[in-house]
Amino acid sequence: MATPTLSLKGLVPESFAAKNPRKLPMDRIPNPYGVTVDGLKKMKTLVEGVMAGDEMATVRFKEAIAYSDAPYAFASLLTINALPQYAALPSIIGNITSRLTVNDFDAVRYYDIIGDFEKLQYADDIPAGVLPNVPEFAPYPEIHFTPTVIAGAQAKKRGAQLEWSWEEQKRNPAGFIQSLQDQLGIAASYTDDWAVTTALTTGVTDYSQLQAGKSPFDESTVPANAPLSIHSLALGIAQIRRRKVNGRYVNARQFILVVPPTLQFVAEAITRTTALNVTDGSVVYDLGGFNPLGQIQVQVDDWLTSDTAWYVIPAPGAAVRPALVQLVMPGEEVPDIRVNSNTGARPGGGQVAWTEGSYVNDTLGFRVRTVGGSALITEEAIVWSDGTAD
Repeated sequence: MATPTLSLKGLVPESFAAKNPRKLPMDRIPNPYGVTVDGLKKMKTLVEGVMAGDEMATVRFKEAIAYSDAPYAFASLLTINALPQYAALPSIIGNITSRLTVNDFDAVRYYDIIGDFEKLQYADDIPAGVLPNVPEFAPYPEIHFTPTVIAGAQAKKRGAQLEWSWEEQKRNPAGFIQSLQDQLGIAASYTDDWAVTTALTTGVTDYSQLQAGKSPFDESTVPANAPLSIHSLALGIAQIRRRKVNGRYVNARQFILVVPPTLQFVAEAITRTTALNVTDGSVVYDLGGFNPLGQIQVQVDDWLTSDTAWYVIPAPGAAVRPALVQLVMPGEEVPDIRVNSNTGARPGGGQVAWTEGSYVNDTLGFRVRTVGGSALITEEAIVWSDGTAD
């Protein structure tokens, strides 16, 4: 059996963002307790020994934790080892969202250029979105920025307190350490994915809902809110392509099909088939070994509550205007973990180690905090269906 090891990445100014599946901008993990690298390395050695079942290491760990800075070293060690697990868990947020930096907890204000480019003075023969020529001595035509407050788009603080009994810590210190790291990482990952799914499902409106129309393949009728199929997916993409913003057609270079687990095989069958044969009455059309829907990525979302709904969204960075975004606050990109040091004092003075439990009920307390969230900024490059039509 391999000896358990703990990471000390982030304690020196070396970025591990390149190895981080979530691409978190962490050149340096926060060290709120001011613990030295040497102190953390010593604690790392002790904790690894405890996790490996070394009885002497367990004894030394219990002794060391009574020192003034040892509780903080252990808390920092938990933080830096919860973060890599948090980053490595399977997640959807980095796959379907762009990043939007926010500096406070106020609603996001998104600024957009407003102006009817097709009717600007001196703009008789230019397409929408192109700045017009300005004749000599003529004033410049006016366009302006306008802020739009995005409903529900604001960073949120989330967290919880975790308690471990003094008795259980005595029974199984190794299990105590490992369980805390695993559970904190999982909870933080779940929070991110739930937030992005909620932003998508509650942010879309009738504007982006699949409307009835003809299949681009065979002119067959596709009802509004049609179940996922080759024809409904193709119609949805076509409806996105027909929308205009400021006089210009909406365009996205890449789309993602977001589905619940119940539609995974249907979605993959549609997008991964190497060639399509479309039947129109008694005539079969061979699309020549090409699947025009094959470039669409499939993302299975376990947090979708509907078994029939499906969503087409632009891939991160694939559209000019942002759609689904992850809200990131500088300095708060990763979970913050702290220990409760309210252990009281013994008669005659002297610090009581946090592993002795709290003054009130002998529990060992931790608190985790995350800051961020997700938001749907624009939906012109989105189409969705609840999949309930017959």
